[in-house]
Order: sequence, then C-alpha cells, then structure tokens
Amino acid sequence: MTDPVVPARHPRPGFAVPALLAVLIAGATAGATNAESASITASVTVASVAVSVSMTVSNTSIRVGDTLKASATVSNSGTARAPKVIVALRVDATGLRIKGGDTVTITNLQPGHPKSASWSLCALQPGNYLVLARVTVDGVSTDSPAVLLSVTGQRKKAC
Repeated sequence: MTDPVVPARHPRPGFAVPALLAVLIAGATAGATNAESASITASVTVASVAVSVSMTVSNTSIRVGDTLKASATVSNSGTARAPKVIVALRVDATGLRIKGGDTVTITNLQPGHPKSASWSLCALQPGNYLVLARVTVDGVSTDSPAVLLSVTGQRKKAC
C-alpha cells in the first residue's frame, strides 16, 4: 500500500507549491526598432497570472553627461489580476546613474490592461553598460534580456 500524496501548500492560501512550480515559465524575446533604440520582453507565469515586461531605451548610444529614458511596460496575459508587481531597473552604477528610485510597484495589474514605469538615466563615464528590467510577482522574478548601452566622449556637463 502506498501513502496518499498530499500536495505541499504555499504559505499564501490558494497557491499549491507543485502547481506553482508546474506553471512557472520564463521566456524572452528581443528586437531593435532602429539603430538608436531597443525594445526587449521577458515573462513570468505564476498560477493564473502571466506577467511580461517589455523594456525600451530611448537611445543605445549616448555621450557622457547625456540623459536617456528607460521604460518598462508590464502586461498580464493570465486570467487573474496580479495584486502587486515589482519592477526594478538594473544598471551598472559605475557608468550610469538612475535619477530617482530604481524600483516601481505596480498594483492590481488586470489581464489585458498594461501599465508602465519609466526612469531617467544619466551617463557618468565612457564604456559599454547593460540595462535591464527585473519583474517580481509573488516572490518569483525574471530578468529581461539586457540592452547594451554605449557611452562615449568626455564629460560635457554634469548629470
């Protein structure tokens, strides 16, 4: 006789751990709209919430002292709302500075109703730097593919 299988329970009611692991899917796509900007997408599925993030930077080649905009659009293609989605911009702090905070919390992300977060970045020194977005839903995170940002020239103005 075998023992009955009892699924382990996630600390949050309504989420079975085996079900959570069975539906955890992370994927990514990338594309360039032109030589100056880039757009990337990554996704994570938790239970009946399927969140994807598309990140765009306004320019992939800038000079020291220039600023650029990084934007993340978060979508939910699942069947349930995502009560809390944390979107964090990840950059190399030696070459880029995020003006303001690096994390945005999106609440009540309904299926089919994307929401956006944006950041302003300033180039501190020449070099090549990776910029990406990290999305966290119910403790599960995925990183977007990185955009390579090239910073050239000498400091022309302070950030």
